[in-house]
Amino acid sequence: VAVYFTEGSVAEKFALLATLAVGVVALSLLAFLPFHLTYETFNSGLDVSQWRTPVDRFLGIHGLFLFVIASFLLYQSRRTLIEMYQSVRVRESVITVRGMVWLRRLVAIGILSVVIFAATGYWNAVILSVFLTLAGIVTWQIFASEDRGGPFAVVPMVLLAMALFIAIGVDLVVVEGDIGRMNTFFKYYLELWVLLSIVSAYMLWHLGDSGFLRPRLGLLSGAWLVLLAALIGSSLIYTVLGTNNRLDERFTAGEWTLDGTAYMATAVHQEQGQSIELKWDLEAIEWLQDNVKGSPVVLEAHLEQYTWGARISSYTGLPTILGWPWHQTQQRMTYSYEIPERARDIKEMYETTDIPRALELLGKYRVTYVVVGDLERITYNADGFEKFEKLARKVFENEGTIIYEGRWH
Repeated sequence: VAVYFTEGSVAEKFALLATLAVGVVALSLLAFLPFHLTYETFNSGLDVSQWRTPVDRFLGIHGLFLFVIASFLLYQSRRTLIEMYQSVRVRESVITVRGMVWLRRLVAIGILSVVIFAATGYWNAVILSVFLTLAGIVTWQIFASEDRGGPFAVVPMVLLAMALFIAIGVDLVVVEGDIGRMNTFFKYYLELWVLLSIVSAYMLWHLGDSGFLRPRLGLLSGAWLVLLAALIGSSLIYTVLGTNNRLDERFTAGEWTLDGTAYMATAVHQEQGQSIELKWDLEAIEWLQDNVKGSPVVLEAHLEQYTWGARISSYTGLPTILGWPWHQTQQRMTYSYEIPERARDIKEMYETTDIPRALELLGKYRVTYVVVGDLERITYNADGFEKFEKLARKVFENEGTIIYEGRWH
């Protein structure tokens, strides 16, 4: 868009566009080169989606944004729509602005999309196709005008088009290997929500600045403001009720804080039918955060997902041998056979009294720190814990958690 609005010949613009494109891609790859050299992706294709978003649910989430966006698009395109309607009635073009052929093609594509989606039952896509068509008309007006603000006015239209295409696309395809369409849906809907919120904020300002709400509109203007206020108020219901529900589910009713580990100071967690005071793990986590350099591997208890397992890795960012198993299965499907193997090895590292075997496994996974806390004591046979006193150096200890450091690799 920036290149289009710059001065110069077509050849100069293409050269500038190519330079910028190559530069951005090259710089992006270089900045993340260590990541790209070691990253593997297992699900990179697309499948046809078997699910689609119900219209009422989509409007329930994005209705406030869409109301503002629809008001803006209709207000901006009103004259063009009237002229197009009149030209159809008299069978001649009364629109004298250049680019009329492109406008007619755009509207024809929009109508065709609406018909196809309606015939196949994609009603959410029908509504969004109407939005896309209106957005295309407004964008055409921007390009056809001589307004110096065109380069700025077209940016929110591009963002809107991105959002609408995402919303339609999620109903049509899913990322290969997804659970239904769960990850495709919620991750792309996050992008959609952000884009629509930015666009609608700009459009709300523009409506106010362009005279849309002038007193001469009278009752219509008042009704529009009442509806906007109702939508804003309804959108804030979750802010209140959702916050209350979250507070009810907290471990403790502690003070408000930005520290995501503060609850652990007083929380008592039930794991495998036994109570664990989380403050001992909190002190161990803080010690690791303050004293460990680099990314050494930490051995800790392995449990199923949505439990206290992998808590050291989660709160320190240090790698552990195995995280929550289903997440590992989904994200590393090709290596999923290793998950039960690693779970057995973790259990053996804690429980075995065979020192050579313990050293073999600790070296295999390049373990540097071993955590023995209340979670490990209720998960594994404690007879094997004594070997760590001989094999490693105790670097941290409180009433509930011990951390050993050793170099076995």
